[in-house]
Amino acid sequence: MVLAGLFWYSSAILVRFSYQLEAYEAALRRNTIVWLETGAGKTMIAIMLMKEIARQLRAEGDKRIIIFLAPTVHLVHQ
Repeated sequence: MVLAGLFWYSSAILVRFSYQLEAYEAALRRNTIVWLETGAGKTMIAIMLMKEIARQLRAEGDKRIIIFLAPTVHLVHQ
């Protein structure tokens, strides 16, 4: 895997890989289904998307919030 950059979240440095950035950029342009193995970073892609969408909403003065649901406690802790 090729390291493509760093993403700061909750005082931790999280690694972004090129395939995550590719999926993220595709999802910004159109509806996208990301199919990756367990532990490959689907949650990171979702976090990056939520941060960007929230940034766009705030820039427009929109006060809506984003809620991210997880089906298990383990995924919440991730």
